[in-house]
Amino acid sequence: MNPTFATTVGCLPGEVERSTKSFLRSEFGLESIDPIPLSTPIVFCSDRGDPCSARRVTERIRRSSSKSGCGLIAVVARASGDGISGTPDERIDDLCEAVARIASWSAGVQTIGLWIDETGEVDWLV
Repeated sequence: MNPTFATTVGCLPGEVERSTKSFLRSEFGLESIDPIPLSTPIVFCSDRGDPCSARRVTERIRRSSSKSGCGLIAVVARASGDGISGTPDERIDDLCEAVARIASWSAGVQTIGLWIDETGEVDWLV
């Protein structure tokens, strides 16, 4: 059974947010998508992140997955944009690590990783 409610975790300005929501609705038939806007969630959730920031991210994700009935969490990373550091390969590695870590925080909720390329195209990586 597909989820009807999802949470996105990432910095998704304007058109990027619209294309991400469109992708998720198309792939999963979602009715509602709740964004958790974080400037660099994949770094917060990786070993390179600040533990204090990771705790805040953890709490927001747990609240969304347990109290809101979220059935899907999409961690989103972009190839380019303001404030983005690291090579694309490093960012993809961080995305994979963040998906695994967030999945461990949100028992039973499907967790995926989406990559937004330079043209705004959304790809399901993890």
